[in-house]
Amino acid sequence: MIYFLLALKTVAPLFLIILTGILFSRTKVSSGEWVNILNKYALYIGFPALVVASLMHLEPGEQSYAKLILFNSIYFVGMALVVFRIELPEFAAKTIDFFAESVTAVVLFSLGIFLGMQNIGKLKEWYRVFAFVVATMLILPFFYYLSLKMTYMNPEFLKASVIDAAMPLGLTPYALSLQYELDTKLAARVVVLGTFLSVFIIPLWIAVLG
Repeated sequence: MIYFLLALKTVAPLFLIILTGILFSRTKVSSGEWVNILNKYALYIGFPALVVASLMHLEPGEQSYAKLILFNSIYFVGMALVVFRIELPEFAAKTIDFFAESVTAVVLFSLGIFLGMQNIGKLKEWYRVFAFVVATMLILPFFYYLSLKMTYMNPEFLKASVIDAAMPLGLTPYALSLQYELDTKLAARVVVLGTFLSVFIIPLWIAVLG
């Protein structure tokens, strides 16, 4: 029960921001241009700032992230801060932190506006959304758990890894689908439904893993 309440406490603010976006979409000043502008802010300013802000707090000795970061050339600046131990002036670091802290609310608000402009859709349209969420949060993490059980991974690392794998779809796929004109409606629905069901699924995984 305590894990359910903790999950609910974590997810509730996210849904309130989405709801605010939905309500805003009903106003006269709202338009599709809002969604595009907020999304571009997230992709070109917010997300890079979030990564750089995270790297600024990364110790140079933590090599496990180095190879992954090197494949993302846009974040070489952040990597340089870690490797060469470059300390930014406090005002510059705070500026990056401000941008980084804003991105989640901005994308969720954008998501709310986008959903508010769409029809709820027929029940059958939600079948594949539900199937995708179940596959990514229950079925695939289960097989992942079975594969890890055959290794000598530390039990605590194993639990954390499986729970991480069972997390709902993040905001980045929604932002990218909007940017590249993919199936944004599907991505938005998956994010919302997955986040809602995470209130029940993540505590379930915690209980199963012990």
